[in-house]
Amino acid sequence: MDRNKGFTLIEIMIVVAISGILASIALPAYQDSVSKSRRGDAMGALASFSNAMAQWYVQNSPPSYLGAASGGGDTGSPQFFSTNVPIDGGTATYNLTIQSATQTTYRLRATPVGAQVGDGFIEIDQQGGQFWDEDNSGGISSSENTWDP
Repeated sequence: MDRNKGFTLIEIMIVVAISGILASIALPAYQDSVSKSRRGDAMGALASFSNAMAQWYVQNSPPSYLGAASGGGDTGSPQFFSTNVPIDGGTATYNLTIQSATQTTYRLRATPVGAQVGDGFIEIDQQGGQFWDEDNSGGISSSENTWDP
């Protein structure tokens, strides 16, 4: 008696169903991992931007953070640092800006754009304070004073 070799429709459907279940679990975990990686890039860029602001401060006489934005302004896009993350090019996931600057203080912000929208902005100040709008409310609450997810 010859038996047909191959798979039945039921066997193929079981494999498709199992593959779908595995994909539904793996895809959100992968997307979360990519989002965290992009946020890490933005945090690194903010730290480098903060170092550039320190250099700006000591190059001025008297020392000041004023005028670091484009056109000599105190807020907006920096005139001496990349405005996008990743800073080496590619599709932007964050925009870098000087949120506020005085003679002795500053606050730098990375605002999510593109695929990263909805992740909440990230900030750093002249003292190294780290802030992340984790709940994406548009403001920093007392529990959002860290970059740790």
